[in-house]
Amino acid sequence: MMDERKIVRLRETLIDGSRPGAAAAGAVTITGDGVVVGDGNRVVVIKTEKVIRRVRAVPVPGDEHITEAQVAKLHELVRQIVEMEQLVKRSPASKDRVWGALNRRMCVGAMRMIPVEKFPAAEKYLREWLGRLNSTKTAVKRDPEHQKKRIIAIQTVMKRHGLEERVRGYMRKTFCCGSLKELDHEALERVYRYSMRIKGVDGQ
Repeated sequence: MMDERKIVRLRETLIDGSRPGAAAAGAVTITGDGVVVGDGNRVVVIKTEKVIRRVRAVPVPGDEHITEAQVAKLHELVRQIVEMEQLVKRSPASKDRVWGALNRRMCVGAMRMIPVEKFPAAEKYLREWLGRLNSTKTAVKRDPEHQKKRIIAIQTVMKRHGLEERVRGYMRKTFCCGSLKELDHEALERVYRYSMRIKGVDGQ
């Protein structure tokens, strides 16, 4: 241990060095957080660092949130949207942008936190987005499968929602035709919009 005389000299050195205009050999200046250790002949400054730990909360979905099967459906719709965006837009929306838009619409921070009762609304939102893309003239020109996709969509609505008689009745009355494959592009688009509309009105 240092004797009292060395402790006094160390204290005087530190005090003198802190006085304005009194900087001299052996003076010590300390900035920031630190610990000073000395024996009168030498001074060692040990710098200490503050460690800040940030804990990120990770949402954990439960039974009240959408199922894995529903998650898979949303993933497929987003994939189709991104594909069509790249096909018809000069500045297409990225996958992250589509997911972000859906999450904001559903008022959640992550897709898996969508309440199970809101799944129909989430699916409808994405299908409407996809429908708008598929209806553009650019999509018709660039997508060789456009006509086929429209027919499949109409047939799915007719079978899944029991609307075949109504849709075919509309086709015969409006276009004098009962076959989807015989319709031209404009007529097929009208039948598509009609089938989507009555599906929504019936709440099915």
